[in-house]
Amino acid sequence: MQRTAIYRKCSFLAFLAILAGCSGGGSDGGSTSRDTIRPPMVAGTEFADLNPTNAGYAAIAVSRAADARPRSGSVTQSSNVNNGITVDRVAVAAQHGSGRNSYSIRNGTSWSVGTSDGNPVDIDATAPFDGQELHKRIPGGTLYVDVYSDIEAPTTRQVGGSDDGTRDVPLGTRVFTGNVSGRSGGVAGLSGSLNGEPGTFSCTGGCTYSRGIATAGTWTFTPDRPPSAINISGVSGVAFTGTFNPARTPGTYNGQTGYFRCLSASTSGCGRSTSNGRLSSLQGQWIFVPAGGTMVSTPDTDYLAGGVWLFIPDNATNAGDVVFGAFGDGSDPFDQRSVMALQGTARYNGLATGVYSARSGSDTEIGYVDGNVSLTVDFGGRSDLGTIGGSVTGIEIDGDRIAGSLTLGTANIGGSDSGFFEGILSGTVEGTGYTGRWGGQFFGNDDQSDGKPGSVGGTLGGRSEDRSASFVGVFGAYK
Repeated sequence: MQRTAIYRKCSFLAFLAILAGCSGGGSDGGSTSRDTIRPPMVAGTEFADLNPTNAGYAAIAVSRAADARPRSGSVTQSSNVNNGITVDRVAVAAQHGSGRNSYSIRNGTSWSVGTSDGNPVDIDATAPFDGQELHKRIPGGTLYVDVYSDIEAPTTRQVGGSDDGTRDVPLGTRVFTGNVSGRSGGVAGLSGSLNGEPGTFSCTGGCTYSRGIATAGTWTFTPDRPPSAINISGVSGVAFTGTFNPARTPGTYNGQTGYFRCLSASTSGCGRSTSNGRLSSLQGQWIFVPAGGTMVSTPDTDYLAGGVWLFIPDNATNAGDVVFGAFGDGSDPFDQRSVMALQGTARYNGLATGVYSARSGSDTEIGYVDGNVSLTVDFGGRSDLGTIGGSVTGIEIDGDRIAGSLTLGTANIGGSDSGFFEGILSGTVEGTGYTGRWGGQFFGNDDQSDGKPGSVGGTLGGRSEDRSASFVGVFGAYK
């Protein structure tokens, strides 16, 4: 899906600046009063207990994360590292809601938080983006997460004709794979293909065939994957009725009636569990076919999601106890096999947002930073997967434009994790040199007619030459 913006202001960062005893000034060095920056949560929440010392620890954690190598999978870059490589892997799932979207964010077995248990506060984000600030108590401390997504409302369309895509087959069509001849009162469920599409042939009333060709009778063809079919591989907990049959089981999905079918070559490939009238842990190629003549609701299955998080232990005694990081994820990671087949170039444009920290003596400043991202991808030739590189321009700190730009150094597209790549970040901002890391991967499998991925997402970070200032954030860009 082609979109024009990504991720806006991370509001808890401005609040951190207040708690640290300073304000987020712009490039003119001015200050912002407490009356101007309001905490995004009501007084009395756990977040209000974050003291200036912990805010200082958080600033140092930002600095550590800036120099960490991003980790693949759901791209993550944090202050929790081993041999310089990020240990954390934060994944997020989003679900569209008419009043409020819902989110679920998880860092492996370390922690999880969601809209249902994270005391959500909506963040004012630029449409079509939705954002929430979440916080909760977890064993040993308090977790803060700002999460954003561009997930859209489900699309609806009316399904016409038969519920299974059955269509008439003219006489003279090959219905048998071999040179079979014969006569039958009826034929049902005969496996074959029509115009390269797999399915089954059936016939009623005086059916005859000669050398595999239909010569008499009323023949029909039912495709294995009807035009209205919805891919539900990996979905859990969908309801079915009657007796379970992997070839055709009546049921409901997203409020629509229809039937479920497994398209895997053999029944053994149709992994699933059934309990109390529900299908769970679906393995193999599963589809849902809505009943004909109904309105079908199809959820957005190609969205980006990401943000930043901060963990403050109850008894933090040094900056090493505090963890800060950024994560960039999506619901439709690009098929790695497709990456390997791509050639030619593509351009991607979008935005980035993140956190900056600046320290001078005992003073700490934490705020947010935004910029425009431009990426150029060369998908290479037959012998390599190609490269990606670009820049960040139009940089703003706490909403004020500042001079400078960053270079996202050319990185090799990898052979796993949707072409995961990582490279070196460099540049000059306000006359100061910065170096750091960036990384990402590709998303969006069915967006573009040329077969190239529809979007790129990941993380980036850098710190100044004198190590007094750092930033870490996420980015997303669209073809």
